[in-house]
Amino acid sequence: MPSESEYPVVPVVREERTWAAVRQSFGAAPVEEIALEELLAKIAFPQEWHDDLQRQNVPLFQALMTTLQSNLTDIRVYRVGAIEIHVHVLGVAADGAIAGVQTVVIET
Repeated sequence: MPSESEYPVVPVVREERTWAAVRQSFGAAPVEEIALEELLAKIAFPQEWHDDLQRQNVPLFQALMTTLQSNLTDIRVYRVGAIEIHVHVLGVAADGAIAGVQTVVIET
């Protein structure tokens, strides 16, 4: 993810069972909900301005997008916070759990 630091993208299964409970778990932090395609537009598709590493990562982010879309329904992306933004890509798994991946991006 474009960021001023490198945080891993890690899998997560949330304890919450509803979207309202997920949003409530973010507390008073600012929350922005965006589409998965918007989140991955600049990293899962080749861009003229990509450097060598970014070009190498395109297939990895495409695989991540495909995996999420194949295994989750009702996918939602939450950007929580400001400057240090916690990104939660979540959806509903076959067993009803809310699961996905999360990371942190730094935007100044």
